[in-house]
Amino acid sequence: MFDRILVPLDRSALAERAIPYAIALARAVNGHIALLHATPSGRAPGQGEAELDVAARLDELADQLRRQGIRVDARVVPGNAAETIVDAAGRAHTDVIVMSTHGRGGLGRWLYGSVADQVLRRAEVPILLVSAACDHPWPTDRPLKMLVSLDGSETSEAVLDSARQLGQILGVDAIFLRVIEAAASSDFGFDPAHLRIGRPEADGGLAEASGYLERIAGQSASPFRSVDTIVDVGEPAVRITALARQEGVDLIVMATHGRTGLARLTIGSVATATLHRTHVPMLLMRPAGLRESDTETPDAASRR
Repeated sequence: MFDRILVPLDRSALAERAIPYAIALARAVNGHIALLHATPSGRAPGQGEAELDVAARLDELADQLRRQGIRVDARVVPGNAAETIVDAAGRAHTDVIVMSTHGRGGLGRWLYGSVADQVLRRAEVPILLVSAACDHPWPTDRPLKMLVSLDGSETSEAVLDSARQLGQILGVDAIFLRVIEAAASSDFGFDPAHLRIGRPEADGGLAEASGYLERIAGQSASPFRSVDTIVDVGEPAVRITALARQEGVDLIVMATHGRTGLARLTIGSVATATLHRTHVPMLLMRPAGLRESDTETPDAASRR
């Protein structure tokens, strides 16, 4: 239950932005943090010195965490970054990977093609992603507020177990959200121009969406301090991030896949579009049983 936490690092300040969130999880469960740096295999000129610098920085970070009462170890492992992270997570029976969406590559690349993207394609555990735009430390003077985004599909519900676990260990106030794309609103029998946001009972055609959320919330209520539901209409990523700010949310939880199924992983999907916009961390979960080939993007496939 989030006891074993893996934090991949790459000597950059951007990557280290993930550490405070790992600390918060570790403190809640007296968990263990593993700091990991993957270094390219083989010896290039100056690589030995660079590895010593990396090891020294990891040891420094580990000492800082130990002084805060956190159980921690740190390792430098040769190999491809994404492969090394996924392999280390499996070997250590990691419960969650906490990592930045950016590292030494800076802001030039978002999720696509990055280490975070590759880890999302392969990891079997939830990943807490911290974007470079994340400016929202988790509060220590009040309970966390979590937004759980669902789209009505069983695939999107892959995150529910993780959300419940977080609710149990962190004492979370939860909001369950379903955003219906405006283009599909006629399928639900209403005009989005007349929708009263957050008040689905005002439109009889939203009964299905509202009932779905109420059912999910009822099944999930016990681990949380409080539970609320919202049905909204619009472009999902835009509405998710807007509501996250409006409601003062500290964490967004969602699956890498939803109604679009296996055709896409995250590129061009709601998950990636939300990562581009959000100012809070996102806990993402790849539904069990999906192979990496199932989650390949159309652009990636065309390059093969």
